[in-house]
Amino acid sequence: MFVYYFSVLSCFFATFLKDKKIKTFILIGLALFLCAGYMCGTDWRNYEYAYNHSSLATVDQELFELGYSYLQAIFHTIGIDFWLFHIVFKFLVFSSLCYFVRVFKQDVFLFWFLFLPDMGLYLFIDCPFRNLLAAGGFFWAIKFLLNRNAVFFFAITVLLAQIHSSAYFLVIVYLFSNIFVKSKYFIILFVLSNILAYRLDLIVDYILFPLLGIDGYLGERVRTYFIQDEVWNSSVNLGTIYRIICFIIVLYNRKQIESSSVYGRYIFNLAILFFMIYPFGMSMKMIQRFLFYTMPFFIVSIEIIFHDIKLLSMSLHKRLLFMIFFFWGMLVVYKNVTHDYRYIPYTNYFEYIGGHPSYSYRSSYNIQNSPYDAN
Repeated sequence: MFVYYFSVLSCFFATFLKDKKIKTFILIGLALFLCAGYMCGTDWRNYEYAYNHSSLATVDQELFELGYSYLQAIFHTIGIDFWLFHIVFKFLVFSSLCYFVRVFKQDVFLFWFLFLPDMGLYLFIDCPFRNLLAAGGFFWAIKFLLNRNAVFFFAITVLLAQIHSSAYFLVIVYLFSNIFVKSKYFIILFVLSNILAYRLDLIVDYILFPLLGIDGYLGERVRTYFIQDEVWNSSVNLGTIYRIICFIIVLYNRKQIESSSVYGRYIFNLAILFFMIYPFGMSMKMIQRFLFYTMPFFIVSIEIIFHDIKLLSMSLHKRLLFMIFFFWGMLVVYKNVTHDYRYIPYTNYFEYIGGHPSYSYRSSYNIQNSPYDAN
């Protein structure tokens, strides 16, 4: 548990530091922590097995998208170890997010402090790897979006979709990013999205499935894949209230966000898009993947609102807002890390540089040694 809180709080304290060497040291330490997680997480088991059995002759038989299948087959064929492959590409995604933040001239440590609890730990430690790679490619290519270079942007979108099909969502990102919509219409859309998302079971069971002629066993399989029952059954919860507060904060500060730079409208619009799809993402597993592309814009919008983190000189209302984000982050870290076995115990690849345990040992390590149940 300590290592997760330490990573988040290190980013918080680094926002107040002036010494560039110390800040660089903290950033490198954060990258090593996030990118070299070893026996923790869940998805690496399938990815390691698939990587070690991949070849250029059988890429068309893989369950993954063709682009990722070729990527892993090429690196496996030339003799690159899976974990070197895995860690290096995660480092590239980590760097892409740092680049993304600097494009908008915001503080990279404040970004990671806000991003890690809600999504960063999940993305890098649990690591939905293909989705992570596609999102990282988008952040490296952010200038094509901001400069409205449609040809290159859509070409990159198609390329990234060969890594993970969720990248096709970037078409919506491009179309939505530079439109102008009055705030009152955003409020209406936000309310509607929440209502529809929390009644998604009725929409699917009584409208969508009958229209598509889906029922019986197939219906249950499709339903299980797309819908997370525990989310819509729980109705309004603390997370919902937090998102509503965040939406109000971003909307109220619209002028400040849009005037912050020549890219201000992009930041605001895509932060709002994040709020529109968030409730669907929490109830539909497929749409949850789209959040990875938009949440960083929400984080940057919050950074712009705070502008310069100096707690003592902040106005009272900004200080209170910052405390909401701070304590929410601490709560979410605890909730996520203690949810099941995937985060604790934390192990790092470089701890075992002298000799690595077998796949079977590593695969069962967290399940057997975590104090939290394997849900």
